[in-house]
Amino acid sequence: MLTPASTVVAASEDANDERAIDQAIEVWSDADRLRVERTIRAIRRDDRWHLDRIRADELKRAKREARATESKLRAELAEEIADWSWNPKRALDVQDFTYLFLHRKHLDLQVCQWLEIVSAKINRVSESGRLGYFNKLERNIGWTDYILPIMFSRVAITDKLVRCGLWASAKNSRRCHKTDVCPNCLWNDILKALVSAFSEGSGAFFKALAWYFLSIGWTTNAANAKCQSNDFNPDDYRPHDRNRGYDPYPVVLGLDDHDPDLASYGYEDARVLGVVMQWAIAELYHRGHINGYHHKHEVEVRLNPGGASRVNFHGHTVVNGDEARGQFLADTLRDLVYEGLALFGQGLTRRYFPDIDVRRITSPSHLERAICYGEKVVPISHAVADALARPEARGADGFFKAGYISKLQDSLARLIDDDLPAIFSGARLDDELPRLFRRRTEGNLQFNDKKTCLGEEPEWHEIKRRKAAKSTREARERKKAQEAELAKAGIALPPRTKYPRRRKGSRRLARVQ
Repeated sequence: MLTPASTVVAASEDANDERAIDQAIEVWSDADRLRVERTIRAIRRDDRWHLDRIRADELKRAKREARATESKLRAELAEEIADWSWNPKRALDVQDFTYLFLHRKHLDLQVCQWLEIVSAKINRVSESGRLGYFNKLERNIGWTDYILPIMFSRVAITDKLVRCGLWASAKNSRRCHKTDVCPNCLWNDILKALVSAFSEGSGAFFKALAWYFLSIGWTTNAANAKCQSNDFNPDDYRPHDRNRGYDPYPVVLGLDDHDPDLASYGYEDARVLGVVMQWAIAELYHRGHINGYHHKHEVEVRLNPGGASRVNFHGHTVVNGDEARGQFLADTLRDLVYEGLALFGQGLTRRYFPDIDVRRITSPSHLERAICYGEKVVPISHAVADALARPEARGADGFFKAGYISKLQDSLARLIDDDLPAIFSGARLDDELPRLFRRRTEGNLQFNDKKTCLGEEPEWHEIKRRKAAKSTREARERKKAQEAELAKAGIALPPRTKYPRRRKGSRRLARVQ
């Protein structure tokens, strides 16, 4: 029988109530977690609603401006408007913007909206009378021939490319940041700072004894492998309409021209050639032949509808130094390329020969032109124009074949969605192969806090660079902390990949020699 005194013992301060506290904490934690999840879902709903409103407003504005542009076009074509009547066969020309825009209602809704957005961008003039970026791009170079084939190929990033920079505000750039295929983002993210630092009026040209523009290409025919030096002439680098001068596009992204299967072997060949180029340029710097460089990998493409695409993976580099002998640099670079082939090229499926071209830059304006030429988007418009110019593209009636155009769109989609990302960031067949960079800068052309760069870094770029460096540093610290926790728990870490490295002090030794 329980006495009154015994009933009080369980509630005394000596009672074991740890489990009750744990249960209470679990209840509170679950409540907090559910509250946080509900809050996050609500924020995401608000973000989606806000984004949908922005997109709807953009489409309304683009539709309104498209109607005004269409009225002007029809007024200009009043006398020959009958020749512009709807013809499904004529609509197969994926580079005829005017015709497709006038008959956009015959196309599906998504393409119709994209055409209206493109029209609004290439005709945009600000209230102050300044032409928009894509307006100037279309007038000077031509952008519609570039973006139209991408639209009809329906690649994954099409919507981002079409909308890039669409009525951007001071707080939101609304850019896609796809510098390989978007000229607007290439300019804002890469070229704008380089042109500001090394333009004709920057004075950077006079801070070095000699400037050169180096080009490394590849061929499978030893007779086409040159090693030459000359003065830089901008007219030699003007884009041609069809033949870009890189035939035969040695790297096949497939088993052969008619079979796109096993494209990974082509990716590996292109990756190896890229690694060889970036290694040779880096060694040219580390062995003391140049004082600084800015290197960029370029991809020239030959689309093969129904088969495997071919690419010429080459590189352009702007360098400066004390060396006045251009041919000496060309010969040294060729030797370094062959040294790189011996170091990294054991897994190549074909034999490739380097084509070396060294051009002496003789004026500040030529330096700016060389910088701009070395930084370009993938020339999709030229690749598509080349494919459309082939005899097999048209039927007996003079119009393009629907089957050929469909295969061309598949080839272009495969190039953008699969081929280009795989070359730079895809799985490597050789784990010992170093990482391939799209671009690399070292020496007195690199922006840094030590102010050793010959060009004056823009303030906005310095802020952006420091933020990126801080983010990278914090990511490394988090990774080290995670690895320390795994090691403390007794979990084995995967072995680090060991890459071939140059010998330390080689630049100093080269100067002594």
